[in-house]
Amino acid sequence: MYLGGTWYELKARPGTFPASDPVRGLDVSILQDNLLNPILGIDDPRTNTRIDFVGGIRGMDELERRVKEGAAVAFSVYPTSFTQLMAVADAGRSCPQVHLVRTQTPLRPAGPKMILLSHFK
Repeated sequence: MYLGGTWYELKARPGTFPASDPVRGLDVSILQDNLLNPILGIDDPRTNTRIDFVGGIRGMDELERRVKEGAAVAFSVYPTSFTQLMAVADAGRSCPQVHLVRTQTPLRPAGPKMILLSHFK
């Protein structure tokens, strides 16, 4: 989490998420279920105008720049691993942050997923 010009490492406490659930145990789900929704009131990050997605390829400097330009806070989370993705698929579920379709485009390694909040209420 980048806040006030400083990066902070956030760690989920054991028991604050169901580790055996392949979807709710993902970093993006833990962040959504424990911070974005209950504390910041962002119930659906896909439609809420207070949050923006910054692709990992743009780097953490982009998150810092946006916070310096007025965003309240930024979060950088690890990308979903292929193993995690397969566990979600094997459970017949889908990842909350991505909707995959069958495509000819090859999978490429991704950098961290980054989330940016424009302002607090």
